[in-house]
Amino acid sequence: MSLISLSFTYAADGTKLKSGYVTFKEVSAVQPARANAFLPDSLRFGGGLLDSTRVIGPGTGRTFWLREVNTVTYAGNYEYENDTLSKKFFADGYIDCSGDEPVACFYLKDHLGNVRMVVDENGKVVQVNDYYPFGALYGSGTGDAAQRYKYNGKELERMPGLDWYDYGARWMDPVLCRFTTMDPFCEKYYDTSPYAYCANNPMNRTDPTGMKWEDEEEARRLTERVQDKIDDLSAKKEKLTLRLANNNLRERQISRIGRQMDLISDRIGELNGSLSDIEMLGNDEAVYAFSNPADGSGMHHVRLGDNGIVYIETSSTDLSLHEIRHVAQSLENGGLKFSESMMLKNAGGHDYRKIANMEIEAYKRQYAYELNFPGQLNGQGLDGINAHSVGNLKIQDTFIYPEIKKYSDWLLSTLKYE
Repeated sequence: MSLISLSFTYAADGTKLKSGYVTFKEVSAVQPARANAFLPDSLRFGGGLLDSTRVIGPGTGRTFWLREVNTVTYAGNYEYENDTLSKKFFADGYIDCSGDEPVACFYLKDHLGNVRMVVDENGKVVQVNDYYPFGALYGSGTGDAAQRYKYNGKELERMPGLDWYDYGARWMDPVLCRFTTMDPFCEKYYDTSPYAYCANNPMNRTDPTGMKWEDEEEARRLTERVQDKIDDLSAKKEKLTLRLANNNLRERQISRIGRQMDLISDRIGELNGSLSDIEMLGNDEAVYAFSNPADGSGMHHVRLGDNGIVYIETSSTDLSLHEIRHVAQSLENGGLKFSESMMLKNAGGHDYRKIANMEIEAYKRQYAYELNFPGQLNGQGLDGINAHSVGNLKIQDTFIYPEIKKYSDWLLSTLKYE
């Protein structure tokens, strides 16, 4: 017979600080046959405690309860087991500190972020995990106790036999294929069970927080489109390089090819920047979603929804890269800030020069993908996207960016004065 006590400790923001369980297992010890020889009321050994419950008599037996305490403490990237440093986590794995020497271990994940294998720095396979669709483990895995982060990279709470995944906002039972509590945004999805995991579609969707299911496929497809564009431009640059090897080219032809190669190089640099922006959003705590402009205006922008989701509202890939750059700028400058109408503010604040630079960066991201700019570049390509070309953008007769227009006029007046 055994009794179990399970407990968790959380910070005010919901961050899990500590988990622990206490087990009481019934054991028996033989009472010495000699008269007046009795076992003590308790025995201690190796961190466990034998607590006496009753005396049966000399030469017979005595029942004890074995009390074992096990804890896991979470401190940022560090994890302690029974108050001893166990692991230090990094982006793609952890440092195992449980042995005599620390050992780096690396995750091998599938497209859903499920940890399928853990391999140490010496190439030794430490753990193998195989899953049913909703995350339950099945028998072909090995090294289960090596580390607890498995399906979707979430912690599987196995002590003592709970076998639930901790998604932050909620627990998920992989056997029942359900969360254990209701979705806090369930009123937004009235046609889906508030306990359902990823709307019952775990094969291509993940739920990073347990608060709503998210289709990460869109972000993956966007990344692929940007990478395809980079590959296409790289191939064009290689062809132009081969053309330059032709000794029969005239100076004018060489100059033109050189300009084309410079533009391609600049575009590839901007597109690589877009890949970094997308990755930054993926690592942020906020939940992002792509959608068409909700106000019907056709204007692209970033909007905070009533449900706390940040919507990137655009109608094309190049415009999405434009707005994603603005989100990344905000993250780089202290976090997202929204207006009373819930639209993302320019991270430049009230500084006209910073506002202009932010928009210039975003339009360059846009232009690099599709050579699309709504103003005049005068044949200068990316170099033509500056405070003057952006500041003079209009809708009908109204300047879109009046602050940048003022900054452009100030620059022109200063140049004229000089």
